[in-house]
Amino acid sequence: MALLRALRRRWLAAILMGVLLAGIVAAAAWLLLPARFTAFALLQVSSKPTPFTNGVASNREEFAIVMKTTAARLKSRDVLMRTLSQDQVRHLRLIKKHPDTLSTLTWLEEYLKIEIQDNSELLTVSLTGEEPSDLQAIVNSMVKSFMTIVGTEDKSRRKDRSDKIKIQIGRASCRERV
Repeated sequence: MALLRALRRRWLAAILMGVLLAGIVAAAAWLLLPARFTAFALLQVSSKPTPFTNGVASNREEFAIVMKTTAARLKSRDVLMRTLSQDQVRHLRLIKKHPDTLSTLTWLEEYLKIEIQDNSELLTVSLTGEEPSDLQAIVNSMVKSFMTIVGTEDKSRRKDRSDKIKIQIGRASCRERV
């Protein structure tokens, strides 16, 4: 009760002191907490089967599996290592801040987010940190690395399929001669 009576007499001083302390705390938080930026990229994964996918995503459940696999593949170590091995990424201040590759990979895995939008063909790849230009370079390089890896694998599968067809055609033509 004594505190309330004292506050009743000094209410103006208490309010001014509270506002002053709140301003100091807000200014300290503004100066001490780093600004957070987010760089993102959108990827479209086609839901229509192509001649090369052999109708993999023929229904909604299978397409959901394809989307989850693509999202996991984007975050995989081979994509991240390929991204970190590029010169334009390796020399970024945000990457040099980490003492070794393992700590950089851990940081990337922690802050890299892959979001799948329901009933959509879009994947959102986002990375949060302090340096906006560095984040943008990392996300762009990561998407390019992913596309290169997937493109190389697709080209290899097509070549294997083509070689098998050529072998079968060669066998069929040999049988016709005999």
